[in-house]
Amino acid sequence: MTSSRSDLLVLTHDYRSIPIPEALEALRDHAGATIVALNRRQVGWLPWSLRRLRAHRYRKVLLDLPFKHVHGAGSCLSKLNNLHIYEEDACQDGLPRSKWYGRFADFYRQVAPRQVIVTGHITAQRLQQKDVPAVFVPKGYAARNTGLLDLERDVEVGFIGRVRSEVYRERAELLEAAETSLGCRLLRTENDDEYRRTLNRIRFFFSADKGLGEYMAKNFEAMACGCILVAYRQGEGEEHALGLHDGGNCLLYESLDEAADKLERIRQDPAALSTLQARSLALIKQFSHYEMGKRIAAHL
Repeated sequence: MTSSRSDLLVLTHDYRSIPIPEALEALRDHAGATIVALNRRQVGWLPWSLRRLRAHRYRKVLLDLPFKHVHGAGSCLSKLNNLHIYEEDACQDGLPRSKWYGRFADFYRQVAPRQVIVTGHITAQRLQQKDVPAVFVPKGYAARNTGLLDLERDVEVGFIGRVRSEVYRERAELLEAAETSLGCRLLRTENDDEYRRTLNRIRFFFSADKGLGEYMAKNFEAMACGCILVAYRQGEGEEHALGLHDGGNCLLYESLDEAADKLERIRQDPAALSTLQARSLALIKQFSHYEMGKRIAAHL
């Protein structure tokens, strides 16, 4: 497992909130990666773990570990001259409400990795402006946990997930307003199967990633389950980087009035709605976790 003959060592962790085994499989297939999943204790003792794995002997090391658990290990990580980092939460570097505001960039400048792979186009640009070598690979969806089911779409407009969060307050406020003005149902599910089934019951998935500067994984999971995405427009090239086209494969809005108007118009045109859904399903094939892993491999 720790053979120096492998070009790439990927350090992930076994307590991921969103597992990405398909992306790791792609890294094995396309980059010859050796994958090591660390537990909490091993992440907590990261200098020891790196020595045990002889990380310095690999041509490249890709770190996929929680920022909150590694930001204090900068001194040992800075000694790896072959370090690359994959980070899904770096958008919080630019969120004043986050306790990590500005701290991602500080950490990356200390560690000086060859590359930081982040999940937002805007996030990458903002880090680049802070002299961080950031590149963009969008989030995706697990193919094994998504897909179309033969269910009635009896939830016209819906969202699944937590609403209350100080960091994501703007999203919460927008969702609560959409509940009142659009009849958006705010739902929670308990497991992957219930989540998939519930997404397959939603016709229009209302996304409210306001203030984040990037699109969260839920957008791609909803599209993979056949929902029409109704998403808050991030701007600054984010939609172009993802291939999202308003009225072409999704509906984009900047106000609830705009969202309501576009929903009303598309409901009155069944042919346009059918075309919109077909184009959405065609686009989303690019965002599976396996395709995400291939994009990460290409950057390495």
